[in-house]
Amino acid sequence: MDQSRIAAAGEVAIQAVPIDELVGGGEIPRVHFIKMDIEGAEREALEGACRTLLSQRPKLAICCYHRPDDLWEIPRLIARLMPGCRLWMAHHSQNLYETVCYAR
Repeated sequence: MDQSRIAAAGEVAIQAVPIDELVGGGEIPRVHFIKMDIEGAEREALEGACRTLLSQRPKLAICCYHRPDDLWEIPRLIARLMPGCRLWMAHHSQNLYETVCYAR
Protein backbone atom coordinates (compact mmCIF):
# COMPACT_ATOMS: atom_id res chain seq x y z
CA MET A 1 0.00 0.00 0.00
CA ASP A 2 1.45 3.36 -1.02
CA GLN A 3 1.37 6.16 1.48
CA SER A 4 0.31 9.65 0.54
CA ARG A 5 2.08 12.62 2.00
CA ILE A 6 2.54 16.32 1.49
CA ALA A 7 5.99 17.23 0.18
CA ALA A 8 7.56 20.45 -1.07
CA ALA A 9 8.84 18.61 -4.14
CA GLY A 10 5.43 17.23 -5.10
CA GLU A 11 3.72 17.59 -8.45
CA VAL A 12 0.54 19.25 -7.14
CA ALA A 13 0.39 22.64 -5.43
CA ILE A 14 -1.87 22.92 -2.38
CA GLN A 15 -2.97 26.23 -0.93
CA ALA A 16 -3.59 26.08 2.81
CA VAL A 17 -4.85 28.62 5.33
CA PRO A 18 -4.07 28.31 9.06
CA ILE A 19 -7.11 27.57 11.22
CA ASP A 20 -6.31 30.64 13.33
CA GLU A 21 -6.93 32.86 10.28
CA LEU A 22 -10.44 31.47 9.86
CA VAL A 23 -11.58 31.28 13.47
CA GLY A 24 -12.73 34.22 15.53
CA GLY A 25 -12.74 36.72 12.68
CA GLY A 26 -16.34 36.08 11.71
CA GLU A 27 -15.97 33.26 9.15
CA ILE A 28 -15.99 30.59 11.86
CA PRO A 29 -16.90 32.05 15.25
CA ARG A 30 -16.53 28.86 17.33
CA VAL A 31 -14.75 25.52 16.90
CA HIS A 32 -15.94 22.49 18.87
CA PHE A 33 -14.09 19.64 17.14
CA ILE A 34 -11.05 19.31 14.86
CA LYS A 35 -10.18 16.08 13.02
CA MET A 36 -6.96 15.87 11.03
CA ASP A 37 -5.79 13.19 8.64
CA ILE A 38 -3.73 15.37 6.33
CA GLU A 39 -0.94 13.11 5.18
CA GLY A 40 1.90 14.20 7.44
CA ALA A 41 1.04 17.90 7.75
CA GLU A 42 -0.74 17.49 11.09
CA ARG A 43 2.01 19.15 13.15
CA GLU A 44 2.12 22.23 10.95
CA ALA A 45 -1.68 22.45 11.00
CA LEU A 46 -1.75 22.22 14.79
CA GLU A 47 0.83 25.02 15.01
CA GLY A 48 -1.42 27.06 12.69
CA ALA A 49 -4.29 26.53 15.12
CA CYS A 50 -2.40 27.42 18.32
CA ARG A 51 -4.59 30.43 19.26
CA THR A 52 -7.77 28.49 18.57
CA LEU A 53 -6.60 25.47 20.58
CA LEU A 54 -5.67 27.61 23.56
CA SER A 55 -8.70 29.91 23.57
CA GLN A 56 -11.49 27.55 22.45
CA ARG A 57 -10.10 24.16 23.52
CA PRO A 58 -11.92 22.06 20.92
CA LYS A 59 -11.98 18.28 21.06
CA LEU A 60 -9.31 16.80 18.78
CA ALA A 61 -8.86 13.64 16.73
CA ILE A 62 -5.42 13.86 15.11
CA CYS A 63 -3.88 11.06 13.03
CA CYS A 64 -0.37 10.25 14.20
CA TYR A 65 1.02 7.63 11.84
CA HIS A 66 2.26 9.48 8.76
CA ARG A 67 5.77 10.21 10.09
CA PRO A 68 7.78 7.76 12.21
CA ASP A 69 7.90 10.08 15.25
CA ASP A 70 4.28 11.30 15.00
CA LEU A 71 3.31 8.74 17.63
CA TRP A 72 4.98 10.76 20.39
CA GLU A 73 5.56 14.18 18.80
CA ILE A 74 1.89 14.91 18.06
CA PRO A 75 0.70 14.20 21.64
CA ARG A 76 3.62 16.25 22.96
CA LEU A 77 2.69 19.16 20.67
CA ILE A 78 -0.99 18.99 21.65
CA ALA A 79 -0.04 18.99 25.35
CA ARG A 80 2.06 22.11 24.77
CA LEU A 81 -0.66 23.91 22.79
CA MET A 82 -3.52 22.89 25.11
CA PRO A 83 -2.04 22.72 28.62
CA GLY A 84 -3.99 20.50 30.99
CA CYS A 85 -5.90 18.68 28.26
CA ARG A 86 -6.69 14.98 28.56
CA LEU A 87 -4.89 12.88 25.92
CA TRP A 88 -5.44 9.30 24.80
CA MET A 89 -4.58 7.16 21.80
CA ALA A 90 -6.61 4.61 19.85
CA HIS A 91 -5.75 2.32 16.97
CA HIS A 92 -8.52 1.70 14.44
CA SER A 93 -7.24 -1.00 12.06
CA GLN A 94 -5.30 -4.24 11.96
CA ASN A 95 -2.39 -2.76 10.00
CA LEU A 96 0.13 -0.04 10.88
CA TYR A 97 -2.18 2.83 9.97
CA GLU A 98 -5.10 4.59 11.63
CA THR A 99 -3.59 5.48 15.00
CA VAL A 100 -5.31 8.57 16.34
CA CYS A 101 -4.46 10.88 19.22
CA TYR A 102 -7.55 12.27 20.93
CA ALA A 103 -7.63 15.31 23.19
CA ARG A 104 -10.29 16.93 25.30
